[in-house]
Amino acid sequence: MVVGNSLFWANWSVAIGTIAVALATLALAWVTRRSVRTATDELRLERERLTASQWPRVFPNPPLTWSEGAPPYNQDPTPWPSVLPVKNGGPGVALNVRARLDWPGRAGGMHVESVPTSLAPDDSADLRINWGGDPRTDWADVSGALTYSDITGAVWLTQFHVSIGNFDRRIVDVGETTRVVADLPTSTIGKQSRWRRRRPSKL
Repeated sequence: MVVGNSLFWANWSVAIGTIAVALATLALAWVTRRSVRTATDELRLERERLTASQWPRVFPNPPLTWSEGAPPYNQDPTPWPSVLPVKNGGPGVALNVRARLDWPGRAGGMHVESVPTSLAPDDSADLRINWGGDPRTDWADVSGALTYSDITGAVWLTQFHVSIGNFDRRIVDVGETTRVVADLPTSTIGKQSRWRRRRPSKL
């Protein structure tokens, strides 16, 4: 009987030990999987952060003097219809910044484009409009778009609209900025633009 009881408890000890080892293995596997998932999420967030740090955000940024046609935008070399003041408010460099202005019309209207330039983060510039003739001064209903690239080659688009406000001041409504050509999924392309009124900034 003593030998039998000893074997019985020995078998139970082995079984309990096996179960303990199995539970420990499962716990280790769970911890490892959780650690791998956490590390993967952290890598993904870091990759997204690095990618976002390269995104430019160029938009019209007209001062009050441009809106009113006051100095220095009332004389050569920068009369207000010949330039469009813009700013890069994003953290990334904007390459080949180009503006397009469209006037409506029954025969398809007309459009002009600016001479391209590049902008560092927080940099501003007056885009020179390539008229090829006398510039138009009727900006009461002008649709515009800014296109530019980042250092990865992705192409961005910022839409805007120019109208006339109080005291005959030109008002620029800035729309959404969208990534239209990129390896990553396009962000807001195809959605209706939500215009954001931008009053001329005072000097």
